[in-house]
Formats: sequence, C-alpha cells, structure tokens
Amino acid sequence: MKCPWCGREMRKGRLGEEASYWRPETGRQDDCVPLPRERQGRAGSVGWYCPFCLRVVAEAAKPALITAFGDSNTRYWLSATQEPGPPEQAWPALVEKALRAEGRRVRVVNEGWPGGETSFAKAQFERRTLGAGGVILAFGTNDIKRPEATAEAYRADLEGILKRNGHRPMLVLSILWFDRGYGFLGSQDRLAVWNGIARELCEAYGAPFWDTGPWFERQLQYYGDCPAHHLNAAGQERMAQAVLEGLRAHHFV
Repeated sequence: MKCPWCGREMRKGRLGEEASYWRPETGRQDDCVPLPRERQGRAGSVGWYCPFCLRVVAEAAKPALITAFGDSNTRYWLSATQEPGPPEQAWPALVEKALRAEGRRVRVVNEGWPGGETSFAKAQFERRTLGAGGVILAFGTNDIKRPEATAEAYRADLEGILKRNGHRPMLVLSILWFDRGYGFLGSQDRLAVWNGIARELCEAYGAPFWDTGPWFERQLQYYGDCPAHHLNAAGQERMAQAVLEGLRAHHFV
C-alpha cells in the first residue's frame, strides 16, 4: 500500500500499548518505532504505518457517522433568495448518497452554518460533531473576507479545532476559491497564504488537508452569484466529487 502523504510503501502492523509505538506485523520488538505525540492514536488499532513520514492509516478508522461542519457552502445557500437550498442537493447529502450506492453503510450529517467563522467553529466544535466517527471541516471564507481578520487569528482558531478533535479522522478542506471582488480588495490575495497555514497545521497534527482549488478556481459555472462565492447546484455536485476523492485518497471510506 502506498502512503497517501509521501507516496512510498507503507508497512502493516498495529499501535502498541498506550499507542506510543508502532509494531509491524513481524512482531519483533526491535522493529517497533516510537511515534510522536501527534501521531499516536487508539492502542490496538490495526492498519498501515509509513516509516518515512511517520503516518498511520488505521483500518478501524472508517467512520459510519461523518459530520460535515462548515459554513454556507456546506449548507447550500441560495444567493438569489437568501435562504437554504434543498438539503438533499447539498454536498454532504450527495456524498452520503454516493457512498451508500457503493454499499457503504454511512451517514453524513450536514452541520453547515451560513456566516460561520473559524472562531465559531472552534467554540462549537465538540457540540456540533458530538458522536461523529469522522469530521469534514470547511471554514475560513467568512474570516478571509473581512479586512480586520488576521492570519494569526485564523491559525489560532484552526489549531484549536485540531487540538479539540484529537485522533478522530478529520478531512480539512481548503478555503473555497472565490472571485475577486468578494470581501475587500485583498481578500482573494489571502487565499494562498491562509490555505498554506491550514496545510501546515494539518501536517503538524496529522489531519489530511484537501485542496479544492483545482476543482473550482475560475470555474464560474459552479457559482450562483457575482462576485462568485456561493456554489450553485452544479457546484454542490462538483464539491461532492471533490470531497469523495479526498475521503478515498485518505482512506476514510
């Protein structure tokens, strides 16, 4: 099996007592590798270990209940009417439908909060993801549009979420691409920097970061407003495809 982070060959084994080391299938004590604190998980979990980048993909970490916790583009907000669209057309429902069609017994709960910022996500994280075996996180658009918002505050809020999540599987989506003119003059210029912060934190805490930029950048047909920032029905379907690819790439499903 190839490591989804570095692309090199992984080794099968299990997490040892107190989840502080990785024991390969050989069972030899001298093959055990100590794990950094942020790489440790549930003792006894069987899965794959990468000796190059110290990543663990646990076979047990395939949740039956996933919470999609995000802002208006998770809820599917209609710009024309300023109200939510049909929930069955939102990307979390489409992801669930696709997985169930493949025989996966999984539920994807839509916790989309229009206007929600990353500080809101940090404050509400435990409550809104309670009971979920996995999380898809999609915040940042409502922060980055405000001129008074800072990259330092975004970093602190996102790091707080990653700490609260612990070792539960979580896929962090990049801040969705939006057209110039949304927010203030420099909002779009922040995208690369802020998404870089998210990628860096995900690397530090062992949470996969999934860049949706290639799926949406300058693809105005997937947006329902001008300047483009809210996804239309086609955009929700496109996001479902992007999320499914991310979930599969990182062995959530």
